[in-house]
Amino acid sequence: MSHILRQTLAFYREHAPKDQVRLHTLMQEVLTIFEGRIENRSIRLKIDIPEDLAFIGSPGEIRQVLCNLVANAIDAVAHNGLIVVKGRAVGRRTAGAAIQLTVADTGCGIPREDRARIFEPFFTSKRGVGTGLGLWVSKQLVERNCGTIRVRSRVGTGTAFSLRFPTAPCGA
Repeated sequence: MSHILRQTLAFYREHAPKDQVRLHTLMQEVLTIFEGRIENRSIRLKIDIPEDLAFIGSPGEIRQVLCNLVANAIDAVAHNGLIVVKGRAVGRRTAGAAIQLTVADTGCGIPREDRARIFEPFFTSKRGVGTGLGLWVSKQLVERNCGTIRVRSRVGTGTAFSLRFPTAPCGA
């Protein structure tokens, strides 16, 4: 099954056009998709992404990653919980310049023993829910866009996923 999913992602990659990824715009689109779930659970949002924050990549792939991270955050937080999304430029302008986006929640957190496995296919920390493919696919898509994904979490406090993408075109 894992092999089939890798082949599918490889096929998708061949057809994923590279363009300017405007994180503010993509996040607004994603939040519109989840607007009903967010309102029904009275989840508070704090969004801080400069409108000009952008890099060259595949907007469709990054939108999929953001959808997964927001959906997971919604699942993790209790009624009246908080989700914080923050974007910023990091590194030096001449070398190593990057864009960082963090999606954090005040949810249940991920146990230490699960954190080491959350990017594995078919592993889920959501007992009885989910396929265990969302974070695995997200990691594949982030890496295809020359990015990295990291997680910090504390049980009972919440989780933060940080994405980092170079501002130079992928492979440049």
